[in-house]
Amino acid sequence: MLGNGYMRTDGKYTVSSAYTVLLDSVVGEDPMLFNRLWSGVAPSNISAFVWRVVLDRIQSKANLRRRNIILDDAEARCSICNIEEESTNHLFFSCNLALQVWSYCNLWLGITTAMPRDARPHLLQHELPFLSSRQNDGLRAIWMTAVWSLWTARNNLIFREEQFDAGKIFGLIQVRSWKWLSTIGRGFQQSFSEWCSNPVLLCLKSIH
Repeated sequence: MLGNGYMRTDGKYTVSSAYTVLLDSVVGEDPMLFNRLWSGVAPSNISAFVWRVVLDRIQSKANLRRRNIILDDAEARCSICNIEEESTNHLFFSCNLALQVWSYCNLWLGITTAMPRDARPHLLQHELPFLSSRQNDGLRAIWMTAVWSLWTARNNLIFREEQFDAGKIFGLIQVRSWKWLSTIGRGFQQSFSEWCSNPVLLCLKSIH
């Protein structure tokens, strides 16, 4: 039975009123971060997935274990390194093999920074003072691409037995982020070659 929170002030239930209540409850967990992720740069399904990563609501092995879907310690180990338990933060931000991918990204972007082992601070550090708000949206799109690419690589390892290759994953991050940014426009018209050689000062700076 639907509660009064799903009704308009006139007491009538509508789908839009229910959606508004549900959206408010989700955004309320971290409205600033939610707005940054839903900037319109990445595809909506990717934004939704990354938001679930931030909230620790993906089907990591640690989360499956909490729901008693996985019972064995060995089965709960990271799909990539097979050493530590596969929590969300471990999988994306502290697994040694995942860190190789982030190192490639930081080298490409010319960023030298410590890498937090938690999703929220990891995302928030992807903002540069000399970039505008929209340009930083583009920088965060690279971060979102990396998270999504790590997840697809993890699933391909599990379900297709594909080898985890940090260099290959980094290449996919470059391709996917360039395609997303090229689609939204906003002045971004650089070639893929330019994107690979000068992603920040030439390419992201062109976004308006």
